[in-house]
Amino acid sequence: MPESIQFMRTGIETTAAAKPLLRDYAHAVAANLAVLGTVKLLQFTAGDPPKQLTMLIYGAMLQDVVPFVHR
Repeated sequence: MPESIQFMRTGIETTAAAKPLLRDYAHAVAANLAVLGTVKLLQFTAGDPPKQLTMLIYGAMLQDVVPFVHR
């Protein structure tokens, strides 16, 4: 190799955050609690279809939010 060609090596340092050991279990518990809470809310609003629809939407959105809480 000719001496005029030089290679420069640069290191990319990454500092990835450590994943908490129990994070997956905590999310599983939270997801189950969200389902149980939604069922309970639907029971509390029995007989009032508009409120039940609102509680069902709330519970569905809560299911979508639970996995992203600790990110």
